[in-house]
Amino acid sequence: MLTDQIAASIRHHWWLFLLRGVAAIVFGLLALLWPGATVIALMAFVAAYALVDGIVTTGAAVRMRMLFDRWWLLLIQGLISMVRRRAGASSAASSASCSRSPRSCFRD
Repeated sequence: MLTDQIAASIRHHWWLFLLRGVAAIVFGLLALLWPGATVIALMAFVAAYALVDGIVTTGAAVRMRMLFDRWWLLLIQGLISMVRRRAGASSAASSASCSRSPRSCFRD
C-alpha cells in the first residue's frame, strides 16, 4: 500500500527529479568551464540547494508522519541538510576572504 502511494507520488512529481538532475549537470558544467571563477559561486549555490532540500525534506517528513513509520529519518535528513548548508555558507565566506588576500588564510 505504501509503495503504491510512493510510486504515485513519484509519477506525479517526476519533474522535480528532472529539475534536480538538470541543476546537477549545470553545476558540473560550470565547474568544468570556469573552475577558478565559480568556486565561490558554486559553494553559494550548493548551500542554497542544501537549504531548499532541507526545508522540502523536513516538510515531507512532517506530512508523512501518519503514513510512514520512519518519518523521523526524513526529518533528521532535512535537518542535516540545513546544517550542511550553514557549513557551506561559512566555507564560501572564508574562501572569498582567502581569494582577496591569501595572507589572511594563514593567520596565527
